Amino acid sequence: MTIFAQRLNLALDLRGMTAADLSRKTGIDEGTLSNYRKGKYTPKTDKLYLICDALNVRASWLFGFDSYPEKSDAAITELFGQLPAQQQDQVL
Repeated sequence: MTIFAQRLNLALDLRGMTAADLSRKTGIDEGTLSNYRKGKYTPKTDKLYLICDALNVRASWLFGFDSYPEKSDAAITELFGQLPAQQQDQVL
């Protein structure tokens, strides 16, 4: 199974969504989503955008380039909050 397929399945689990839910949100056929989830194919850019938007994840995360899935600034804020005070001062 590809990293994309693993992370797509993980994103669905994290969001409490089924493939049918994702299909309704994106308009992508469930059979096509099934092929993505099994790692048989990866989506083209237009479908990738729809998937990322529906799951609120970064494309770079789906392909294994990022370790944090969310697209929002909340991820950065959370990571910043985990730094010791001295490192937070350095960042600022």
